Amino acid sequence: MLPLKDCVAYPPESTLGQALRHMIHRDDADREILDRQVLVMKEEEVVGVVTMREMADIVRPEYLADPELRSQSAGTTWRFSNIFWNGLLRLRLKDLIEKPLSAIMALPPPVIPKKASLMEACDLMQETAARRLLVMDGAVVVGILDEQTLFAEMVRLLVATLEEMP
Repeated sequence: MLPLKDCVAYPPESTLGQALRHMIHRDDADREILDRQVLVMKEEEVVGVVTMREMADIVRPEYLADPELRSQSAGTTWRFSNIFWNGLLRLRLKDLIEKPLSAIMALPPPVIPKKASLMEACDLMQETAARRLLVMDGAVVVGILDEQTLFAEMVRLLVATLEEMP
């Protein structure tokens, strides 16, 4: 898990721009690291999370969800041209930079006890279709476990198992 102290965390009234500025940092080997989520916290409580899913939802203009625009009868229109798409992402992000995290965030992920096994984490992620879990020590959030971290641990365990085999 990623310990809570290492997570990017902001209060709900903070802007998307404030949070994004702190998501990219460097590790000890001077490699650029991008955090996978922003925890939205009110005092000591995680009240929400902003992930790639929320970013993709908020950056997409509402009119792109219009069924008429997406219908077969619309054919290949301006919507699919390079002129339309070129620069749209940057333009949308610029429009959203001052949006408060509270307007973007998803509900907090499911919780799992710190003492739970990785198999329990896999099961809970499957049962809830969650891509991350809040790790709790009693009533206190101590970290977050995301699917990439869980997958990396599975690979390490599988490699160790293979090395033990004759």
